[in-house]
Amino acid sequence: MGEWSAPQFEVASAGPVAAGIDGEAAVLDPPLRFTISPAALRVRLPPIAAGLSPAALSPGLTSSALRDLWGIATAPR
Repeated sequence: MGEWSAPQFEVASAGPVAAGIDGEAAVLDPPLRFTISPAALRVRLPPIAAGLSPAALSPGLTSSALRDLWGIATAPR
């Protein structure tokens, strides 16, 4: 997996770009220009989070859950 950073970047496209903005579907006209604003986002976590997302604290995939998912995936439609 790669990682990069830049103060800004642009997305060029020959046609409209489908995007998700705050969970909403949108179609945007190119070019799309993005600028990074340092310290613009503030994230608050409760003291019990200890820096982890609640999802990170949830138990992993159990064998019974895996069997159930396999049953759903292979069930006749």
